[in-house]
Amino acid sequence: MNKKHAKLSIYTIFRLAVVLVAALVCLKSVITDFGFDQAYTVAMSYRHLNGDRMLMEMWDPLQPSVFVTDILLFMYRLFVPSLTGVSIYLGICGTMLFGMAAALLYKEIKTVSNEFTAFLAAVFFIAFRAKMSLFPDYTSLSIFFSAMTFVNLVKFFKSGEKYRYLIISSCFLCLQVLAYPSTALVFVGII
Repeated sequence: MNKKHAKLSIYTIFRLAVVLVAALVCLKSVITDFGFDQAYTVAMSYRHLNGDRMLMEMWDPLQPSVFVTDILLFMYRLFVPSLTGVSIYLGICGTMLFGMAAALLYKEIKTVSNEFTAFLAAVFFIAFRAKMSLFPDYTSLSIFFSAMTFVNLVKFFKSGEKYRYLIISSCFLCLQVLAYPSTALVFVGII
C-alpha cells in the first residue's frame, strides 16, 4: 500500500509540475509575445470595426480571419475607450480559447486512450503552438478549428449514427477555411 501511495504521489507531483510549466509558458506568451502577425490582426480588425469594408477598402487574402478578433475587439472597446492593453486582452482571450480546446481534447482522447496520454496531449496542445503565441490570429484560429473538427469527428465515429457531430465538425471546418483561406486547397486535395 505504501509503494502504491508513493507512486501516486510522484505521479501527482509530476502532473502539477507539468501544469505549472504550461501555465508559466502561457503567461509568458500573453505578456511578451506580440509580433508582426498579431499587430497585423489587430490593425485589420480595427479597420474593419471602423468602417472599412472587406474586398472594397481592405484587400488581403487573410481578411476573413478577423471575425473572432472583431468580436473580441468590439467587446474590449465597449469597456475601454482606447486600445491600450488590447494585446494582453487578446492574448488572455486566446489562452482561454486554447484552454477550452485542450480540455475538450483531453476529454475525447481519454475515451479512446488512457488518461495519462490524454493529459500529455492536452498540455502539449496548449504549451507548444504555432509561432509560440496564443493570440487569436489566422494561424492560431486555424489550429483551434482543426482541433474542434477532430474532437467532433472522434465523437461522430464513437457515436455511430449521431450526425449532429458530423454537422458540427463541418461547421468548424468551414470556420477553419475562413480563418486561413488557403487551407481550402488542402481540403479539396484530400477529398
